Formats: sequence, structure tokens, C-alpha cells
Amino acid sequence: MAVQTMINLAGSQDVANSGWEDIIKNQNEQIAQLKRELTKRQEIIGALQRAQSDLDLNNAAIPEGLILTRTELKLFLALKEQNICSFPVFQRALYEEGKALTSYETICVFLSHLRKKLKPKGFTIKARMGVGWYLEALEPEAQEKAA
Repeated sequence: MAVQTMINLAGSQDVANSGWEDIIKNQNEQIAQLKRELTKRQEIIGALQRAQSDLDLNNAAIPEGLILTRTELKLFLALKEQNICSFPVFQRALYEEGKALTSYETICVFLSHLRKKLKPKGFTIKARMGVGWYLEALEPEAQEKAA
């Protein structure tokens, strides 16, 4: 009888250990899943931080001391993001919900103002007929004349 009881106890202990092993295994799987989720969220946060720094007005992408209106800033950022900007690209950059699209003449006036502000900082905006506008660094001699 004592031997039978010991076998029964040993068997029940195996069952009990099996239960704990399942619980531990389950918890390890949950920890692994949480780590994967954390990694994904950290990647998303990193991407958002990079995007925010690209749009940060204090970013070095804007020449130091350059003071721009909101519209000039939108045009400048559009020029920096793309090699060449056509009229529709500028319209999309300036469009605000519920307002009329900006005319070609208005964009030309804003570009003229932006050119005047950029010249002392060593940049100019050039036009390529039939294609669009692009941002170009001035030669050092031209920068000295502008200053």
C-alpha cells in the first residue's frame, strides 16, 4: 500500500510540475510577444521622431537667421524636399482645406519674395522653362555681392 501511495504521489507531482511548466511557458510566450510589440512601437516612435525633426523649424535645414512667412516657409520646404517643383506641387504645398487654390501669379510673387530673402544666405531659386523651379546654392562671389 505504501508503495502504491508513493507512486500516486510521484505521478501527481509530475502533473503538478507539468501545470507549472505550462504556466511558465505561457508567461514566456507572453513576454516574447510583448517584447516584439515593444520593438515595433519603438520603431514607430523612431520614425515619428525623424519625421518631426525633418519638419522642425529649428532644424539646420533652414539657413540661420532666415525669417520667413508661413507661405514662404511652405514653398521653401517644398523646394528642399524635391529636386524641382512644378506649379501643381506648390499648389498642393500651399493648399488649405476650404480655401481656393493659389494662382500662378501669386506663387510667382511669393517666390520673388523668397528669392530676395534667400540670396544673402547663399541660395537662389531658378526656373527651368516648362518644368518648374529649383533651389540652387550661389557661387561664393555672388554671395559676397549679395551681402
